[in-house]
Amino acid sequence: MDSDSDLEVLTPPEIRETEKQTIDTQRLTETDKDIQIHTDTYRYRQRQTDTDRDRQRQTETDRDRQRQTETDRDRQRQTETDRDRQRQTETDRDRQRQTETDRDRQRQTETDRDRQRQTETDRDRQRQTETDRDRQRQTETDRDRQRQTETARDRQRQTETDSYTQRHTETLDRQKHKEVDREIKRDTQRKSDEEVPFEIEEPEPVLKNIEYQDESNSTNVETAVDEEIVGNADTTVNAEIAENATETTSDAEPSLRVSYTGNQLWKTFVGSTEELRVISNLKREKDISTWGGNHSCVDILVKPESLEKVSNALSKGNIKYEIVIKDLQKAIDEENPPVNEETNDRKGYRLTWKAYHGWTDIHSYLDYVAETYPDLCTLRTIGQSVEGKPIKVLKISNGKPSNKAVWIDGGIHAREWISPATATYLINHLVSNLENEPPYMREIDWYFAPLLNPDGYEYSHKVDRLWRKNRGGGGLGNCRGTDLNRNFG
Repeated sequence: MDSDSDLEVLTPPEIRETEKQTIDTQRLTETDKDIQIHTDTYRYRQRQTDTDRDRQRQTETDRDRQRQTETDRDRQRQTETDRDRQRQTETDRDRQRQTETDRDRQRQTETDRDRQRQTETDRDRQRQTETDRDRQRQTETDRDRQRQTETARDRQRQTETDSYTQRHTETLDRQKHKEVDREIKRDTQRKSDEEVPFEIEEPEPVLKNIEYQDESNSTNVETAVDEEIVGNADTTVNAEIAENATETTSDAEPSLRVSYTGNQLWKTFVGSTEELRVISNLKREKDISTWGGNHSCVDILVKPESLEKVSNALSKGNIKYEIVIKDLQKAIDEENPPVNEETNDRKGYRLTWKAYHGWTDIHSYLDYVAETYPDLCTLRTIGQSVEGKPIKVLKISNGKPSNKAVWIDGGIHAREWISPATATYLINHLVSNLENEPPYMREIDWYFAPLLNPDGYEYSHKVDRLWRKNRGGGGLGNCRGTDLNRNFG
């Protein structure tokens, strides 16, 4: 409104001047604006350029930093790589050291083995040397034993020769005496029938005192026995005990028992022919009987009435001895305590294997086993003894046809009581445990004859503890019994 008022007042020249000024001013203003805009644009561009430069710098800085970071990373990686290499190197060194250590250990082990082998070789050599020495000693010992045996045999032969010579001389002397006696008798009978004929008495038989013990009372029975029949002509020190040293010439009554009271068992130590001859002479004179021995010692049984004589003879011959059994009868009584009449826990038999039983108990046990184990056991009677007692054989078998056979017998010598006890013990073990035994035990047919000499066994229990033979009649004189194992067909 002011402008319009002004225009209305102003004259045209002035208006034109004014418009011109206004236009100039406007132009100037626009120019200023353009300048300002240009300036602002420049400034903006400059700022933008600066910004770009800053950004570029920042970018370069970032790149530098990134490069530095990568460089650092590379360096770090290189460092780690170097460390890894160093570790690897150390590991390799450790491995190498370990390998060398293992090699050293292996070498040490091999060295130790070599030393051990060397030691074992040395020991083997030492053992071999000792074995060779032992063999040499054994050979020398065997030679010494052989020499000793030959010496003993020579002594025995010499003793037998001396004994035979002496017996032969005595026989010739007796024959000469008998011929002289016959001539004297004939001469006497020719001279006068009225005179009493002159007779030379035959030597009386040796009297042997055998004490029998009755259940009610004790009596002494004196029996005459011909020395040539009863005596043991064998004078060797290894001969067995004289079988008939305490036997009667007739059957002993069941109520009588031979007593060995006062008989003593001595162990004599001999080492020369002279000492053996002393033993042989005492045996020939019926003062002792030999129970066995060897070239260095002989066991002798001394009768009570000959104790002093035998002791003096041994002392005179410088023969040492020791008393093994002071009273034989006491040892016999203590050997087998009375058997309890009650049956044991299994019932049906009385065997306990803690005492020596009679023949009836043994046969009852065989009957019991055959009845209790019919699938396993077979009992047969293969014959009878002289006195009519059965001789039984028990077969134990699983029934296989391919089984091999084993024969076991006992009691062939009457006084060896341990033999039937051992056989019955084996029977009891087999019938109770055969299924648990190994095949080589199960696949066998077992034949047991635990009592082959029941007569002699019973006689050794009831009459004479030292009876050895059976009870058959003798073919020479009145001697009873036969040694069964020396009469096999």
